[in-house]
Amino acid sequence: MSSYFNCAAYDDVDTTIRFDDNVVQHKEKALRDAINSNTLPPVCSCRERWGDRKCLGYCAGRENCPFAQELTSTKEEIYDEFQLSA
Repeated sequence: MSSYFNCAAYDDVDTTIRFDDNVVQHKEKALRDAINSNTLPPVCSCRERWGDRKCLGYCAGRENCPFAQELTSTKEEIYDEFQLSA
């Protein structure tokens, strides 16, 4: 069984995002296990991270995620280097 919802991020694009219930249940279990063991859950897959875009601006847990923090730090370093060279 699958779940659907519409995403109206862009007015001119009608996007329907499909979630497989098995994926949702898998992520829920991983989060519950992490909470119960007081550890971090595994890093999301590249697909789940939307090629890291989710980590940089959309994920609610990015402030507590070492992977997202590293991405943010790297992005800031690249931006600083670009500014210095301009």
